[in-house]
Amino acid sequence: MIPTVMDEKKNNIRSDLACTILGKCRYSNPVKGVVDQGPRLMTRLAHAIILNPSLGCPAILSLSDSLTMYLLINDELVQNSHYSKKSPEDPCLLRNRLNLQLRYLPWDNLEPTQKSQAIHQARCFVQPSPAAYQQLVVNEPQAVDPKKPLVLLDEQGQAVARIAAQLAAHYHAQGFKHWLRVTWLKPALPVGLYHVIWFSLKSDEENHLLSVDRNMYEPQDELMLLGLKPYAFKHAHAFQIAESGVGLVTDTNQPIQSYHPLYISEKAYLNLGHLTDIHLSSRQHALQKNKVQIMPGVSPEESPFINELIHNTYDSIKDLFDQIGQHAEIDCLVLTGDFVDYAFNLQSKYTTITPQTPDELWEKLELSRQWMHDKLMSTHELGVDQLTFYSFILYFYQRYKKPIFIVGGNHDGYRYPFGISPRIRSLMNSQYSENNQDQAWFEKTRANAGIPLDHNLTFFEALLIFGPGYRDLITANNFNPDFQLLLWHLFNPLNDWKMTYKNQCFVGLGWGDEEHIPIVADQVLGAGVLPRASGALSHWQWQLLKELPDTQYCILMMHAPILNFSADIPLYQEKQPTQVIRTDRYTMEDSSPYDQGSFRYYKKQFFQEILAKQKVTHTLSGHSHRSALYCCPSIEKCSSVEDKTKTLLICKYQAYPLEEVQEPHKKIGKLTRLIVTGSAGPISNVNHDQALSGVGAAPPTGTLVFFSASGDKIQPIESKVKTAKPRLAALLDYYDIEYSKQGFYLPHAQPLNTFDAYHFECDPGLPQPVPLFSEATLYCYEKDKWKAYPIVLRKVLSQKKPCYTMRLENDFYDLILKNQKEIKEFILSFTFNHSLKSISFYKHYDITTPWQLPIQLIRESSSNQYMLSRPKLSKERPNFEFYKKIFNQKKQSKRHVVNT
Repeated sequence: MIPTVMDEKKNNIRSDLACTILGKCRYSNPVKGVVDQGPRLMTRLAHAIILNPSLGCPAILSLSDSLTMYLLINDELVQNSHYSKKSPEDPCLLRNRLNLQLRYLPWDNLEPTQKSQAIHQARCFVQPSPAAYQQLVVNEPQAVDPKKPLVLLDEQGQAVARIAAQLAAHYHAQGFKHWLRVTWLKPALPVGLYHVIWFSLKSDEENHLLSVDRNMYEPQDELMLLGLKPYAFKHAHAFQIAESGVGLVTDTNQPIQSYHPLYISEKAYLNLGHLTDIHLSSRQHALQKNKVQIMPGVSPEESPFINELIHNTYDSIKDLFDQIGQHAEIDCLVLTGDFVDYAFNLQSKYTTITPQTPDELWEKLELSRQWMHDKLMSTHELGVDQLTFYSFILYFYQRYKKPIFIVGGNHDGYRYPFGISPRIRSLMNSQYSENNQDQAWFEKTRANAGIPLDHNLTFFEALLIFGPGYRDLITANNFNPDFQLLLWHLFNPLNDWKMTYKNQCFVGLGWGDEEHIPIVADQVLGAGVLPRASGALSHWQWQLLKELPDTQYCILMMHAPILNFSADIPLYQEKQPTQVIRTDRYTMEDSSPYDQGSFRYYKKQFFQEILAKQKVTHTLSGHSHRSALYCCPSIEKCSSVEDKTKTLLICKYQAYPLEEVQEPHKKIGKLTRLIVTGSAGPISNVNHDQALSGVGAAPPTGTLVFFSASGDKIQPIESKVKTAKPRLAALLDYYDIEYSKQGFYLPHAQPLNTFDAYHFECDPGLPQPVPLFSEATLYCYEKDKWKAYPIVLRKVLSQKKPCYTMRLENDFYDLILKNQKEIKEFILSFTFNHSLKSISFYKHYDITTPWQLPIQLIRESSSNQYMLSRPKLSKERPNFEFYKKIFNQKKQSKRHVVNT
């Protein structure tokens, strides 16, 4: 505890704290009442920023370790360092000041709204005395160049962390122009989670010592919010973490402020829980309140409410955080990037209000360029999802008392929607002007089909729930490294870092300052092509990697994967793909289909000096939304065919489904385990054996890694949230739109009459020992009513491909001819066969919801025949004028289906 401040008039004795606050001494002896006069330096002017430990890079120690921290300090503290010791028994003023203002307290004692009182109760690392100060080692303050990244060095002069130039410049402008390394030799704290604090005084009246507890504060809290202001960050408090993502409600008991966790453990090895690609989005909270159906007014069994089907990434993250937090053997949580989908998202107030009609929500979700300077600015804001992520981090610390490691991804540098909101795929959209209504151009492209699958929705459902504003990409050049400052201010000032705990080394590398999206014919490539970290590995990141300590386990954490098979390549367990890695040049065209989304520079050095020599034992990455365990059993050199003086690498790769490899050390020996974890928020991707042409889905997932003296163990976990179970309807819809050339289940055009059966095919790669569908119904919206026409389905066994026939009722043809002008919409609905539950392939798919497709009735002029067709491209868009009208009808809830 801080010594009690006593009135000088009563006992003429001042404690070490009081003397230093008054600034009248370098050191005082409270027992003898002797005061050694020195320079007048006031505590309220001595400020520091704690760079490490931080919320996303805590200090982790064993019981016998020393504690090293890195600070940014102002001129007042630099001046303190200029007063050298008179003798070994007389400590310098800087160490006296550090021990006074740099304190700790158990995490349980930290009340967020009572931080000033918590600071008052915080403890010194050593009791003030000349002998005790010998436990404190401080380096000479080093100047910070605001135009360059700040590289922090350990006692041996090796790089241990890097601060981005943008962040260093921000603090430099606020007067923090030097960095300092502070080490307490073996503080010997009990096992547990602690919080480190740097305190200063706000009061200008130095003599009001009895009220010092009301004037204590941490300067970093204010400077952090100051750094967020340029991004229009308007929040002062975190959000409440509810059991489900029903809305973002402010938590007035949790102000936004800096935290500096210190974790003490007695375990020989720390086990890790890994999550990545969270993609939080405030829009999903609003979407869950939008009660809309594909067929408004019918029963939920026939047309479910889309808001009850949509998967909110919030729910999976809450579930996976709890699974890892409650696991008794997991010690740390590792988070590797893409925590948010983009920075500019729907304001939190709109996530807690239920619109009267869905079209009102469409208006608020609008993101097209036409709205950029008026309604868009009034309904959206920067940083709302970063704040949600911040709230989750505090929730995990406060509830489970476990440390968290954080490194950023490419989406953490995105401003506008580029991910889980449906969008135009073509980058030609960047040339789309406000006045350009060239419908012919629009017909040639299509909104991205994979994004609705992230929501666990079919394409039509996703467009309907997002409304007319789904289509605009806004910008093709979306990545801006400056937006990563939101991440650095709130969580972790260190962009890259490494630390050691006993016989484990942990290394974290950020995404970098660039990304590259491969382009062919002005279009983004299809599935399996990911943005590459074109600014990594940077020179600074390589400095961290090439000077790794000699430990049993070295774990590298980064968003970009080392190896990552393209989505169309299955995960073989025996075959070994061989690929030449171009290390003599750095163009994106030289990338391999086996390292999709990987980094660009120092490729040759990394494979030769890190992987080949097993200096890194494990890598934890994400980015691909697809779980896999990779290794390189062979790395050989060869000469370039074009230039014999240049050296290339030939690598053989092996890949394993992560969920099937419980003990990988038995299969790949001492080779580096390259672990890529699927997405923890959106639905994950699966391609093990090319079933369904390699297209598959899996629940959001995480990975647990256990360490021991004898080896390691890898174990996947999955979200248990109901909406996180992939819907078979959404999966088939994704395949039909993204891969099928003629329509996966329904051909584009086939004559319709009362005699012939209507044929449609199924993908040959889909296991079908039993019929896939049990029922089918064609719905027509006629005269303000939905009419249902049952369909007789039969599976045709004689076909080479799985095939069905579909026969409508005999009077359907006549009814359509008579009423075709009054029919506004056709919806074809398939119900899945419940016998599929007994087949292993379908066990992790949700088959309870129907697959509903928009259908058009087309008259062919040459044959005068009518055909049913599933629209493709832009025609798949819902008729929003029709839906707006039907949503606004007063008696919508009383409508019913009329069976003919």
